[in-house]
Amino acid sequence: MTVDRILQQYAQGERSFTQVDLVEAELINVNLSHTDFSYADFRQARLGRTHFTGANFHSADLSEAILWGTDLSDADLSYAALREADLSGAKLVGTNFSCACLAKAILGGANLSGANLAGASLFEADLRSTSDHRTDLGNAHLQEADLSYA
Repeated sequence: MTVDRILQQYAQGERSFTQVDLVEAELINVNLSHTDFSYADFRQARLGRTHFTGANFHSADLSEAILWGTDLSDADLSYAALREADLSGAKLVGTNFSCACLAKAILGGANLSGANLAGASLFEADLRSTSDHRTDLGNAHLQEADLSYA
């Protein structure tokens, strides 16, 4: 499915795009809130400043995706792969990252207030200058993560 087709269907009220293949897609500064992208493939996609509020990315692959400034508030990214993803300055308020892989992800300046990172892998993740009020890090794997100024 193409990006244009997704945007067209979203405008017509469609919200389910499970298992869609959007490898290297470019979706910048658009609103795709409350959309189901579970099991979708967004590897190396450019998704900066996009609104995914309340979206479902359960078990999606967002490895090496660029998500700077993206709003993923209240989104479900449980079991998602975000290896080396760039979430700099992203709004991640209340986001569910339980059991997600954020190894080597960049989260500098992101707002993680109320986010659930229980059981997530944050190996070598960059969490510098994040806002993390009420963030659940229970059983999160933080080996070699950079928590400077967090």
